[in-house]
This record gives sequence, C-alpha cells and structure tokens, in this order.
Amino acid sequence: MKVALWVNELISDSGGVIIGGVQTYTFELALGLKESGYDVYIFQKGTLEPLVIDDFPIESLSDSDWLSGEFDSNFDINIDLNPNDAPRLTSCRTIGVQHGVYWDRPPAGKFWRRLGAVGNAIRMVKGSSILDKYSKIVCVDLAFPLQASCIRRSLNWNKIVYIPNFAPKSSELPQFTNEITKIVFARRFVEHRGTKLFTEAVIKILDTGWNGEVHFIGSGPDEAWVRSKTANYPNVKIYSLPYSDRLEAFDDKSLVVVPTISTEGTSLSCLEAWSKGSLVVSTGVGGLANIVIDNVNAVMIRPLVSDLFEALNRELHSDSNKISELRRRGFDIQQTGFTRSLWLKKWIDLIKTVELEE
Repeated sequence: MKVALWVNELISDSGGVIIGGVQTYTFELALGLKESGYDVYIFQKGTLEPLVIDDFPIESLSDSDWLSGEFDSNFDINIDLNPNDAPRLTSCRTIGVQHGVYWDRPPAGKFWRRLGAVGNAIRMVKGSSILDKYSKIVCVDLAFPLQASCIRRSLNWNKIVYIPNFAPKSSELPQFTNEITKIVFARRFVEHRGTKLFTEAVIKILDTGWNGEVHFIGSGPDEAWVRSKTANYPNVKIYSLPYSDRLEAFDDKSLVVVPTISTEGTSLSCLEAWSKGSLVVSTGVGGLANIVIDNVNAVMIRPLVSDLFEALNRELHSDSNKISELRRRGFDIQQTGFTRSLWLKKWIDLIKTVELEE
C-alpha cells in the first residue's frame, strides 16, 4: 500500500531538516509505516529538487501545485500533517493530524487584530471545520475536540481518534536524583513556544548567582534575540542538535522547561525529557494539561515570567526528595503510556479501519 505524507515545512532551502515537533512527528510516522510494510512518500511546500532522506523520497511542490489536487490520486491513503495549511486532497482516503488548537495564539496581521473577538470567533469556526475535510482526524491531545465541541453544535466524534505523542522507550534506568546541573529549553525558538518568557526568567535566575548551565537547543526566528539577551552570561549555551541526536538534549540531572504560551499538543519536549529522567517544569497550555499533573509528574505553572522564576528558584534550592520523586513518576508515566510501540499500533489500527470503511 502506498501512503503519502503531506507537511508544509520539513526541509529548509539549505537542505537541512527543520527542527520542530511536526517535523519529528513526520519522520517518526514515515519510519513506523515503513517498518509495518507500507511504501511511504513525503511531500512538502517549497522549491527544492526531489531528494531522498533516510530512504524516503521527498518532493517539493510550489504553492499552486500544493493546492492543485493533482498529486494525491496515486496513493492509497493521504496523511496531512498540517490541516490548517493543507494541500487540496480530493481523490483518496485522507487522515488529518491535529497538533493542538491554533486559535489560542494571538492572530498575525492587522486585519485579524482589528476584528478582535469577532475575528477570533471566525478563526475558531474555521479551525474546527477541518473535521469536514477528512475520513478521520488524529488529535494528539483533547484540547481540539473539547473546544471544537463548544463551537459545533453536533461534533462528529466518530471521526476523531485520540493518539497522543510519544517518546522512545528507555534502554537504561535513569538515576532519579535531586541534583540539578543544567536548565534546558529544547524547542523551536518562536514566541508561542515560550522563548522570550524562558529567557527573561533564566536571566533572573542567573542574576541570583546560580552557577549551573542553561542550554537553549534548537533554532528559529527568536535566536538572534536570545543571543543578544544572554551574550554576557558565559554559562548559557545556544546550539542545535541533529534530528537523530535530539534526545541528547536531556539527562537525569536536567531541569527541562516547557514554557508554552499557546498552540501546544502533547509536547514532545515534555515526553522526551521524561524518557531521560529529567525534571519538567511546564505550563498547562493546550495538550500539556492532558499529560502534566502538578506535583505528581512535573511542576505546572502559568505562562508568566514571575511564575517560572519562582518555580525555578524553588526547585534549584530544594532540599527535599520531591525532585527525585517527580523524575521517577514522569519517567514511569512516559514509559507506560506514551511509548513508540503504543503510538504506532494505534496508527496502524487506524489505517486499517480507514481502509475498511471507505
């Protein structure tokens, strides 16, 4: 069976894989489907010549071709990784993947901002209408169906399949210590992922005299701003990791911050940090509220600089066993409920269901 994956951004103009959750999801899904016997093809927006990465053929389509609807008929199933920037898929069974709501993010552009609450209501209706476009839609969290059910009078729950994100199952048991040697932000450097919130809070921590390291791992449009703000702090490290080495961002002495402001699913950063025994401090935005329980498997905060500073300052100077217990419970929950094998089984079951229904 031939399966096409459609993602609006995957490979940059320089030929490198873009660092981000959707991109990680795309390659993991392609690999899992290939392992299960499917022939996988990947399409993205862009102007690059066709290329092959990890044995997957990747073709770039212009904006007009992306919307032409002429490229999907050669496949048994299409999987759209970006429903809010979707290609025109018309000739085949289709599955959309919703990575979290986007209308909790302030709108870009003067037109939408001027519309205020009315504009946001339009965005909510438009966002929830993606249910009509697909045979099934995979939701990585429950934020989307719960919000969509408030907008649409009769939500078609039969179309919705809940498949949360995952992290690899660990081959080694971490050391669940109370020690913290570094603070980690491993995300896209964009404002809605909390780049500026995190930067301002950790600068305040460093100004208190804490002498551990702070690692910014990733890339994105906020990188120049981050480098400028942290230039006078020698214990701040800013770098990126290849996709295959992304788990090296975390270890069992890390405090990993997931300071999302909006547009979040079941965060890969959170789950991958747990898989390595890291302590997680997280906001409760979007799908994070489906996996984080305050003072059970992580520390939950509001998306405020003051809240993050207080949480970091408290945990960095804690003399109790709370940190080791949070590390252990985060690891146990991830290894039990958010593994790759569970995730892939749900995907294969869904594809077989779509095959039978259509």
